Amino acid sequence: MNLNDSGGLRPDGLAGRLAKQEQGGKNQTHRARLEAARLDLPALFRALDRLHLAPEQIPQRLIRQLFELDADYMEAPWALDQPPGTIIPRSMLRDTLAALEQLPAACSRFQKTLPPKAQPTLSQLKLTIRSNLGPMEAYNPDGGI
Repeated sequence: MNLNDSGGLRPDGLAGRLAKQEQGGKNQTHRARLEAARLDLPALFRALDRLHLAPEQIPQRLIRQLFELDADYMEAPWALDQPPGTIIPRSMLRDTLAALEQLPAACSRFQKTLPPKAQPTLSQLKLTIRSNLGPMEAYNPDGGI
């Protein structure tokens, strides 16, 4: 990275190529994955709320992990919209992709630790709720909850 005329970072080499790629088709692929994640998690949270489980029945450490991923997903579209050179694209891309890769396993771990009787109901509620969420709800600052 080098400084540009205004003192900001200017990407060159691999970082510059990544920034240019992000401005093209890959940006849309990442954005679509982020939107899906931003809709899947609120659906899970709403379904969980409808189960009326006691707090001790909900794995607090695992739900915190899901909340943290949700926060990461909320920040990522903003980062993808930044002009090249204003943030470090390689780090941003790496962190975003890492967070997206964590979601399936994190959701699975969370759901498996819920009471066995709640698991099928949660899965069905989640699907129903998710099918009723519109794409713009992925951009709702409070996660659509």
